Amino acid sequence: MANWNELLDRIVARKHVLPSHAEILRLPSIDGWEPGRVWCTWKVDPDFIQPHGSLFGGYISAVADEMIGMATISVLADGEGFATSECHVRYLRPIRDGNLEIEAKVLRRSRSVAHVEATFTASDGDLVAKASGTQVIRTAER
Repeated sequence: MANWNELLDRIVARKHVLPSHAEILRLPSIDGWEPGRVWCTWKVDPDFIQPHGSLFGGYISAVADEMIGMATISVLADGEGFATSECHVRYLRPIRDGNLEIEAKVLRRSRSVAHVEATFTASDGDLVAKASGTQVIRTAER
């Protein structure tokens, strides 16, 4: 497995080759991290706006899963990996344009599970979406 701290530092420095899913979906990259927390500012991509004028909710789900994963990486030891076992998104307000502040935090981590939350805040300060996820943590031996 990778050295997770070095990986996060390379992602922040934009010196990491994105995995194919992140590149194809044009997922935002993190701007910073600390143990248990990642964050970024993302400009809403007009290509994901639906005909009625709001951002496609499935895209927010993909962004949430990515950010929850990045937060999980920030608490992994070398030799550990993870997989999302559950991700739930609540849409609180339509997202139409502008920038979103996205933050994901590990709420609790045990030996085999991490519970993580992501918030999406519009530039006017309103919370527009909130996600929660459960990550199953695995060691190389398992």
